[in-house]
Amino acid sequence: VWYYDNLQDDIESNADILYIHNTDIDKKLINSHTIINEQFTLYTDLDENIEDLFKKLNGSTKRKINKCTKEKIKYDYYTSNDLYQNSNILKLLKNSYENMYKSKGMNKKFNMNLIKSYIDENILSMSTASKDNKILVYHVYILNKENARSLYSCSEFRTDTEYKNLIGRANVFLHWMDICHFKDMGIKRYDWGGISSFKNPNGIDRFKMHFRGREVT
Repeated sequence: VWYYDNLQDDIESNADILYIHNTDIDKKLINSHTIINEQFTLYTDLDENIEDLFKKLNGSTKRKINKCTKEKIKYDYYTSNDLYQNSNILKLLKNSYENMYKSKGMNKKFNMNLIKSYIDENILSMSTASKDNKILVYHVYILNKENARSLYSCSEFRTDTEYKNLIGRANVFLHWMDICHFKDMGIKRYDWGGISSFKNPNGIDRFKMHFRGREVT
């Protein structure tokens, strides 16, 4: 269950174990059957003016976005219904995800059953950045009326330095285009999908922090 905001009410479920993600929990509701794990993330508040959001970005991030615009990087957005009707794009996503981890020496499988269950519930979306009809980067999101949370981010793997730099720029560009798109949809928060630590950020954390989101526990 994602973003459940009414924990005073019981959730109807036949599951033996129920995970409730990204929810403020009233300590009075905790009992002997409850395990609480704190989660850390960053929110970009989308009720701000888009020009002000852009001004918050650091110089390197702005330059990458502007360069991708000049390079005519193409942005595409897919709703749950689009993904339901286009199984091929999901296969491309799966291959890119698994190949990315394989290149890092990790045998990580893409959970297609989970993705399809989110699509059935109409809470999943995906975006891509491509050049010359070749997809460079994929982003996958969990959605509700107020939140868009980053679930997966993967890209094509290349050893060529110039191509790797292109993919890196395209990833930055794709995040920015997603922010603009979700703002146009009326969504209030762009959730960066988790941070390992605010005090001791890893490389991925630092990348997310370049977009100047606010820290949330």
